[in-house]
Amino acid sequence: MSRHPRLLPALLYSLVLAFSSGATAPVESSHAASGNIPDHSAGTANDQIAVPSRAVPALADPPSAAPAALWSAKGCTAAACHGAIEAIREPPTQMFRKIAELGRDHGDPDGCIVCHGGDPRAKQATAAHRGAPASLSEHGGPDGFYPDPASPWVNERSCGLCHAELVAAQFNSLMMTEAGKAQGTLWSFGKAGDYQHRYANYAAKNPGDPAMRLGSDAYRNYMRKKSAAHPDLFVQAHEPIPEALGPTELGKLESDPGAAVYTYLRAECQRCHLGVKGRARRGDFRGMGCGACHIPYSNNGFYEGADASIAKDEAGHALVHTIQATRNAKVRVGSLSYSGIPVETCTTCHNRGKRIGVSYQGLMEGAFGSPFTEGGGGQIGLHSKHYIAMEQDVHYQAGMLCQDCHTSRDVHGDGFLAAANLAAVEIECSDCHGTPGAFPWELPLGWGDEDGPGAAQGPPRGVAPSGVGGAKEDHLISARGNPFPELLRIDDRVLLRSAGGKDLWLDPLKKKVLAGSLSLEA
Repeated sequence: MSRHPRLLPALLYSLVLAFSSGATAPVESSHAASGNIPDHSAGTANDQIAVPSRAVPALADPPSAAPAALWSAKGCTAAACHGAIEAIREPPTQMFRKIAELGRDHGDPDGCIVCHGGDPRAKQATAAHRGAPASLSEHGGPDGFYPDPASPWVNERSCGLCHAELVAAQFNSLMMTEAGKAQGTLWSFGKAGDYQHRYANYAAKNPGDPAMRLGSDAYRNYMRKKSAAHPDLFVQAHEPIPEALGPTELGKLESDPGAAVYTYLRAECQRCHLGVKGRARRGDFRGMGCGACHIPYSNNGFYEGADASIAKDEAGHALVHTIQATRNAKVRVGSLSYSGIPVETCTTCHNRGKRIGVSYQGLMEGAFGSPFTEGGGGQIGLHSKHYIAMEQDVHYQAGMLCQDCHTSRDVHGDGFLAAANLAAVEIECSDCHGTPGAFPWELPLGWGDEDGPGAAQGPPRGVAPSGVGGAKEDHLISARGNPFPELLRIDDRVLLRSAGGKDLWLDPLKKKVLAGSLSLEA
């Protein structure tokens, strides 16, 4: 992280100061990318959602001990190998303990093989980075050495050991299929033919059992009706995008110029999906699959951890060997620490298309390299672009991360195809703010997410009991019927326990009306 402020131009430095200082989180979301989401909470008779009772843990700094003190100094963590590498999660956490225990069960005292495979008994790197213990493979773990265990092409045997439902859902998620991007591009080239989202990066289809949709009972019932109302968005299957013309077929463009779209899609649009690593350019370094969000990378792709065996002057490495995830997943980089998934992680992809990630930060593409940096040089390119500063989103100014609004189903998917943002995004503004006439918990399911003219109808959605702090401290519920794990109703106010570590209080619009403090301009 120390590289970020040194290399960003002066104009952008202020925009990422909170990231660099660790104050408001630079990079699993309380509900955006967390494996702790109660995806299968049971719906009650009136379609409310019961959330398992749990105490809200206090935030704690990562252990101050040097990483080397964690390890056995045998096998992978021998002094001459990865003896000073960072823990994938903090040692006190359940995740760290489970990985270490599973590793010991299969001959690795430190658990490295649980994600990476390899041979922990080998003395040389070439032999260590080969194969995997047969007992681990038979258990469902790696069947070879995985340099990038988060890749969707292997993560069923790594991440999927603990997060099987999310890994199973990934290939039907919009971040993998990119069906909306494909349809929009095909339409603009005159090749779509209709509004059906027919194509994706690969062939995909929905599970046969509707009960396999991840979420609460209320959510599954709601999505069954919504999918029927929008069959062009909630399709049953995708075909792979047609092949691009080969070098000897370019003459076909004279009669069918729109066929150039298949080359354009592959060269530009499709390089951001999670099955590839993307471009090795400043601001675009990231992992694949689960690692695209959960493994931190710096803008310049340099490793800044303590493992001497990983080159620090070679671009393309993770920032540190630690998962970034929820509010309680602390990441340490040198003397700095943060929690959550930074906005900058999201903008490695979301700087094109709608430009939503950089717009959230108050950045707009500019044609020139000015304004200049403090030393008088031109602005350093980011995402192969130059930016000028605009008004930052009010949520960003408050210290909120993307994952503080976007839910697990937005990011991981719910296991069923959703072919455009309209279909995939779960949250509505009124889910937190309500309306001038109703608190969020007084609104019916579907409010703000209507399928036709007029407002959604039905009984109040209520709240989901949390079991924390008394009867009036409960989870808010989304317009589609899922609880928000880190959004609480406390009396007539809303508390967001941000993934970045902040506790943010919100007065819903109705409370402002009753207090006479609602801004008429707003």
